[in-house]
Amino acid sequence: MMRRLAILGLVTVLLAPLAGCGSGGGSGGDDSSMETPDQNPTTTPVVISPSPTPLAPPQATVSPTPTPGPSVPTPLPSGNLPGSINTSAFVITSDFQTGSFATFPLSDPTRVTSNIAEIHSDAVARSHDGLVYVVNRLGADNIQALDPSAGFVTRWQCSVGNGANPHDIIFAAPDKAYVTLYGRTTLAIVDPSTGPTCDGFLRGTIDLASFADADGLPEMDQGIIVGGRLYVTVQRLNRGNFFRPTDRSEVVVIDVATDTVIDVDPATSAVDGIVLSAPNPFSGAHGLALDPQTGKILVGVVGAFETSGDGGIERVDPATNRAEGFFATETGLGGNITDFVVVSDTQAYAVIFARSGSNELVRFDPSTGARGATLLSSSDFLVDVALDPSGTLLLLTDRTLFDPGIRIFSVTTDTEVTSGPVGTGLPPFDLLFLGGASAPEPPAPIVCGDGVTEGDEECDDGNVVDEDACLSNCRVASCGDGVIHGGVEECDGSDDSCAADDLCAADCFCGPPDDVCTATVVTVALDTPEILGSATLVLDYPEGSSDIPGSGADPSVRNRVDVLTSASLFSGGSPNDEDDQIVFALFSTDGVETGSLLAVTFDCLGAPPSPAAFTCAIEDASTLGLAPIAGVTCSLEVVNERD
Repeated sequence: MMRRLAILGLVTVLLAPLAGCGSGGGSGGDDSSMETPDQNPTTTPVVISPSPTPLAPPQATVSPTPTPGPSVPTPLPSGNLPGSINTSAFVITSDFQTGSFATFPLSDPTRVTSNIAEIHSDAVARSHDGLVYVVNRLGADNIQALDPSAGFVTRWQCSVGNGANPHDIIFAAPDKAYVTLYGRTTLAIVDPSTGPTCDGFLRGTIDLASFADADGLPEMDQGIIVGGRLYVTVQRLNRGNFFRPTDRSEVVVIDVATDTVIDVDPATSAVDGIVLSAPNPFSGAHGLALDPQTGKILVGVVGAFETSGDGGIERVDPATNRAEGFFATETGLGGNITDFVVVSDTQAYAVIFARSGSNELVRFDPSTGARGATLLSSSDFLVDVALDPSGTLLLLTDRTLFDPGIRIFSVTTDTEVTSGPVGTGLPPFDLLFLGGASAPEPPAPIVCGDGVTEGDEECDDGNVVDEDACLSNCRVASCGDGVIHGGVEECDGSDDSCAADDLCAADCFCGPPDDVCTATVVTVALDTPEILGSATLVLDYPEGSSDIPGSGADPSVRNRVDVLTSASLFSGGSPNDEDDQIVFALFSTDGVETGSLLAVTFDCLGAPPSPAAFTCAIEDASTLGLAPIAGVTCSLEVVNERD
């Protein structure tokens, strides 16, 4: 975990604020170089076999202060807190020498049970299907399944390999989950339905070595499954330079059905992930989340921790597999954003490692990125912020040196609803919620490849093949998109598919270098929901590579227009050439219906122009009775004639 140091004496006092900026989910920036619990001479490390063998609970030396069993209740007001009935908080606690966990009901935070059992000193937790899964990270390298219904007894504890440093577990099915391995080039596929023997726990791996930076590791961190695809952040940090960010960080996309990596940019020769707007994706301990309004993936990016202003929070669209840019920035919020939760389209909260060195919990508006109220400012470090399942309470892990605990805030009033931190024994690090009614699910994300055209998809043919009429990003195939449309194009943007002496022309066909375009014929088709009486057609063309004799309403312009519709068009559509577009005044006494409308023949001025350089639009459409018509569109077919 980034800047995770054993908290000892004066060193702790000096470094606690710095540790706060890197105490989130999966390591953040400098995980392996700064995590040192397993190297501390006062701690006995847990030795794990490299094969997935059953493990006894860790036997690391326990500090004499925390002892198993209920702790003394925190002097807080009792009674139900709003929206928290039947929900409990599960809190990972650690002083980075010893690890444990605590629980308390949100309805009465005074009923804390702390130091319930010992776990690894560097751990985060996930819940799934009634169980809590503890990801025991650097120095333990295993996944531990706890059963809340049986007093949090360990059902099984299985290794993912010595030195693997697991960071997240993402569930695809009762018998299938993925574990990100910060110290490996392979993503682990595991069976969470395994028993105490761990037989068959490791089902396989997925190679992500191609996403590594110069140190040979991709630094895979957190993940989420959306629409049958697994999205995994790879930080690509340079271990040879104190884990500083390299040129870029990405989100790798994996098909859950086939366990294969999806190339999100087939125009390049490499297998590409989604490139983020800045390097070093990093946010809290609770993993990737979905935007409650759009269903898109939310990713926090910090850039370099020593720099404020190079990071922010952005959405990744699983429909297009593209990052959309920051909607909140470090500059706007005042420091490195180390964790956040989005409540609505105008309300969100972030933990900030401020330029002043303090740690702050602030409110901000996701629609504008503007910072609002500061709920808490601390000279020590704040780690994980989470919204309870009802969406009314905000819980924050406060690792203040002399009074650590969980702070609880109302999202209605932005005020703390408890009189002080809820003590959890050891300082709190990560938290999740058990039981209770869930908050409303975010809208189902639009997924390219599911066979349903929706949102901003241009098409969706039910596959992620790029060589057919609908690309894997659900855009209609066209000349100039960098992908060869099988049976339609000979090449597209590259000469690689052409014969040795041929070049790829702008119309996506191969030809000799001296191949000259003689004419370009543009056919316009009309699509109208009602019979059209009048409209304006605007046909744009590339002035530098196409031309038509004369200008304005010259007869030479009219001679280049062939009317294809059977309906009568006044004066052949009354074309008016404006040198980079032709404007047609369409008037018909008997009405024009859907179908081919007209064709225009242009002279080529050298190489064949790209079909994408021609566009059309219909304006001011009306019926024979002059009633406006909505939804009238046009389409083009562009054919370059050559010697």
